[in-house]
Amino acid sequence: MTFAQAPAAPRPEFEVASIKPTGPDHRGSSIGSKGPGRFDAENIPIRTFIAEAYGVKTFEIYGAPSWLSSDKYDVTAKTEVSAQPGRQSFEAMLADMRLRLQSLLEDRCALKVHRETKELPVYALTVVKSGIKVKTPNCVTFDINNRPPPPEPGQAPPAYCDSLQVSGGRASSTMNATGITMKDLVRWLSNNLSRTIIDKTGIRRKIRRHG
Repeated sequence: MTFAQAPAAPRPEFEVASIKPTGPDHRGSSIGSKGPGRFDAENIPIRTFIAEAYGVKTFEIYGAPSWLSSDKYDVTAKTEVSAQPGRQSFEAMLADMRLRLQSLLEDRCALKVHRETKELPVYALTVVKSGIKVKTPNCVTFDINNRPPPPEPGQAPPAYCDSLQVSGGRASSTMNATGITMKDLVRWLSNNLSRTIIDKTGIRRKIRRHG
C-alpha cells in the first residue's frame, strides 16, 4: 500500500514589491517596517537583505560576490494584513515576513543558498556591576484584530512594542527600539561588530534602547 505525500504549502509572497538601485546622492540608510504588512528599506546592500530573510548575520554569509555588499538598493514591499484568530505574536509576523523576503530574493535576484557549520570566535554580553541602564518601555502591543485609528494630523503614531529601526552606516549607526528583547539587541550588536554575541545578562524583560 502506498500513500501520497501532501504537497508542501506554497511559501508566502509579497503582493506588491519594488526593488531599485539607491540614488547616488542618498546618504542615510534604514531597514524595517513602516506599518503592518510592510517591509521598507533604503540604501541597503543585498547582503543585508539575505541576512534578514534567512535569520543569519551578514558576516556569516560566505562565497557571495563583492557587489552584494557594495551595491545599495531601496525596497518597498507590501502584503495584505488579514485578521487572524487571536493575537498574532511579533515572532510569527517576523517569521512570515522573512519567508516573503526569501521569495522576493529568489524570484527577483535568482538567489540560491545552502547552510554549513563553521567555528568562529564570539563575544559574551554581561551586565556591569552598576546594573543595566536601559529604560523600561512605554509602548502598546500591536493587535491585528483591533488596530488603532490613524493618528490625527500633527500627532505621532503610537509606539508599538517590538519595534526596531536602524539608520546610518556601519561607522556611525543609530538604533531606536521600543519594547524589544535582549535577543533583538544582541542580534543588532552582532551585525555591527561582525561577531556572534552570547547573551549572559540574564535579563528576560523587554527594554527600550536609543543610541
